[in-house]
Amino acid sequence: MRRILRIILPLFICGFFVNCFLNPISKLFTDTVFPTKEDCQNCEEQLLLAISAVSRPSILQPRADGIQTFALDLSASFPFYCIVGICAGGITEDQPTSTVNVAVPNGTDLTSLKPNFLIPENSKLEVNGETQVSGTSVQNFTSPVIYKFTDSKGANQSYTVTVSPAPPEDRINGTVLFPTGDLWTKCSYGQVWRPGFNDCKGKGDESDHYGANTDIVFCDTADASCDIYGNFEFQNACLEMQQILSPPNIPMNVMRAGDFNRLSALVLCNGFSKGPSCGTGDQCLGNSGTTVNENLFPQTVNGYYWTSTICSASNMQVIQFGGLSNTTVQAKNGKGKALRCMYNIFS
Repeated sequence: MRRILRIILPLFICGFFVNCFLNPISKLFTDTVFPTKEDCQNCEEQLLLAISAVSRPSILQPRADGIQTFALDLSASFPFYCIVGICAGGITEDQPTSTVNVAVPNGTDLTSLKPNFLIPENSKLEVNGETQVSGTSVQNFTSPVIYKFTDSKGANQSYTVTVSPAPPEDRINGTVLFPTGDLWTKCSYGQVWRPGFNDCKGKGDESDHYGANTDIVFCDTADASCDIYGNFEFQNACLEMQQILSPPNIPMNVMRAGDFNRLSALVLCNGFSKGPSCGTGDQCLGNSGTTVNENLFPQTVNGYYWTSTICSASNMQVIQFGGLSNTTVQAKNGKGKALRCMYNIFS
């Protein structure tokens, strides 16, 4: 947390100057989001932030150095969205055309945006032959905009930049806030949220649920010894997620697993019928697909999730996302369940 504050505070002084050492694009995302292994001993297990996923296929032809960072400063209108109002782009390198995806708050005026970008020295960006100036040049992003990058050696690379408004509930900082006050983590514990792409694909692949940890258990034994918040690992999972995502305006160390009622409220399907608390039932009869809003909660595990609802000395309520959305009770020490964390801001 101290490292994040150390980066954020100087942003208001330094701004988006390309040569500024504290450039919020270059520093916030390279120093804070991508700490070295020495500074992040548990990154492989729990790192929820990543600036972009860069795929660099093996290509023999020379390529331009490329755009290093790309972002939109919306802090004047949306200071509590994205990361202190700075919405970063997810960059995918490919030949001959690369892409930049930027998720922005719902309601953003796309017709007049001034992108901030960082490119190597003696290179340039152009749109329709007009040289672009970081933080100054205005573009209409109601449709994708093609940027032409030219490096110091004259090599060219095209970038198609797409700016996409998120659903109203999406804070675009790895959390989702509902009118009820329930603030949820967008990703499951163990997954990595990617700004720009606004998804949970920062780790692993589909075969391992993009890194979702399904080995975590509420208690090491099927008894009441871990009531009411679970064992250290179970509690610490949500605290880690909160510390890394740092959602604004909530107390420290308050995110927990949601109870049966709150987690059940995330189920989305035709003919939804809420199952019994501490009982067994199918909430989405006849359903075979997803049972969650994938725009808000991408890469949700098609399986059971822990709730915080204790049903007996040995059992907890769990809810299946996907298929019939079965809800039932299972042993507190049973593996194979994912975890999503939340906090009610009105509590």
